[in-house]
Amino acid sequence: MTKTMSKPKKTLLTLFILGVIYTIIILIRSVLFYQQNILPTQSNAAENKANNINHYPFDIGFCQEQCKTITTDFVTLDDNKVYVVDYSKIKNLRGDDGTHYMPLTIGLYSLAHHSRFLRYNKAEDEQLFISNSNWLRDNLNEDGCWIFHFNLMNSKAPWCSGMAQGLGLSALVRAYNHTQDQSYLDAAMQALRPFALDNKFTVTYVTDDGYHFYEETSARDEPIHILNGFLFAMIGLYDLHQQTQLELVGEYYNQAVRTLHRYNSEFETGNWSLYSLDPNSNLRNHYRYASPSYQRLHVIMFQAMYDMTGEKHYQEAYLRHLQYLESSWINFIIIPAYLTYQDLSWTIKTVRNLI
Repeated sequence: MTKTMSKPKKTLLTLFILGVIYTIIILIRSVLFYQQNILPTQSNAAENKANNINHYPFDIGFCQEQCKTITTDFVTLDDNKVYVVDYSKIKNLRGDDGTHYMPLTIGLYSLAHHSRFLRYNKAEDEQLFISNSNWLRDNLNEDGCWIFHFNLMNSKAPWCSGMAQGLGLSALVRAYNHTQDQSYLDAAMQALRPFALDNKFTVTYVTDDGYHFYEETSARDEPIHILNGFLFAMIGLYDLHQQTQLELVGEYYNQAVRTLHRYNSEFETGNWSLYSLDPNSNLRNHYRYASPSYQRLHVIMFQAMYDMTGEKHYQEAYLRHLQYLESSWINFIIIPAYLTYQDLSWTIKTVRNLI
């Protein structure tokens, strides 16, 4: 006489089989992800020198295959051809689910379309570059900030982002060079104001040892020193200084150089890089470890910084981060964990929206 399996045991067996299948799928996806997404692209320095044009120093994350296509899976265009972010479509749990004008995303897409226009000379890219640059020009508040009207991570609305300010500076400088319209350069100078410590919406946080961090999140609400946000702010200051040669802009940029010299090693573990220096290291922020995509971004950004300035310490940082990305054993943990987290985030957001 054969015994029938109890319902709880059947459920456990089913879950175990599904777990094994999902694990196999994740491993296959991890190999494909590494092959397709990990190896970094080159900076645009050589292209800039050869053609004497002002590409952004690297193709930002929305550009695919040398910017032949631009990903728009979590954004839409409004009636004025300005990008709006739908947070319900983003595969993480660190923002709300609303739809917002996101200043840093508008800056990123503006720069992506500028790169595409320079490379492929399509009128649509020129239009989208200008329409999003116009939004940046026209939506600064009196303190020079592109205000975030929603909470994000540890930042409480209203707040100002150093990353958004840096990207905006880079986009407005290029809009000025493209059109020779002084209003873009005037807006860029206005957007410089939040780098001052006495600004109501300052993006600058001064550490106990006197170094200036330009914060991606609010500098007033538990600043966490996000590396890529700091570097985007730094590049924006570099762009504006190259354009204007103003002493104040140079001072802000040199403060960033000084800070990076002091803190760069703290963003490295010896086998990977940290996303931030958040004092709270926990599961919620992935113990501060950068995702594979952000590790790749760190590589590209340090390469671009070296190509822009020729300073050897940026080249050394680039080569270290590249080694982590290409051959560190931690890839075997980071990539599967990253893909699993994306799946979990998508599932939670889908269920939440259905409810």
